[in-house]
Amino acid sequence: MRGRFSDARDLVDEARDRYEQLGLDTETYFRLRGAVEMFAGAPELAEAALRESCTALERQEQIPVLATRAAELADAICEQGRYEEAATWIGVARASAGSDDLDAAFSSNYAHAKVQARLGALDEAERLARDAVELAGRTDALNRHGDALLALAEILRLQNREDEADGKIREALRLYGQKGNVVSAERAKGMLLEGAIPE
Repeated sequence: MRGRFSDARDLVDEARDRYEQLGLDTETYFRLRGAVEMFAGAPELAEAALRESCTALERQEQIPVLATRAAELADAICEQGRYEEAATWIGVARASAGSDDLDAAFSSNYAHAKVQARLGALDEAERLARDAVELAGRTDALNRHGDALLALAEILRLQNREDEADGKIREALRLYGQKGNVVSAERAKGMLLEGAIPE
C-alpha cells in the first residue's frame, strides 16, 4: 500500500519459502502475490498468481474461499480487457459463495460492476457498484470500501454525472488516508485531476 513493491514481493516470497519448509499449504502465498501485483498495476502477474490460488482451492475443495478468490481473479482479468472471461470467473465466484458470505458478495459485485460498465451496461453496473459500496460499508474493510467507491465513480463519470462521481472519489480518498494506502490514494487523486481537466 506504500508503493514498495519490490520489498513486498521479497517478503511474500520469503513467506512462501518458510511455508514450504514447514510443509504448509502455500495457497495464501498466491493470494498475497496477487494482491501485491494488483497494487503494483500488473494485473497479468496478479492473474497468474490468482489462477494458482483458485486451482489449489478447487483441489482442496475450499469452496467458500474460492468464491472470493475467483472474484479477485475476475477483476485481474477484467483489468486486461478480457471481459467475457472475467464474467465466467464471476459465475464461479457466485456459484461458490454462501448466502451469508459478505466478502464473496462484495468481491463478486465489485468485479461484476466493472465488467458490466466496460461492456456498456451502465444501469446494471451502477446497481452492482452501489451494492458493493453498501456491503463494504457494513465492514471495517477501508480498502474494499474505497475500491467500491472508485468503481462507482467511474460508472457515474461514464453517465456524465461528474459532481456525484467526484464526491465518491473524495470519500474513497478519505478512506485510503485512514488506512495509510498511499498507492490507492494516488490513483484516486489522479481520477480527480482527470475530472478537472476541461474537454
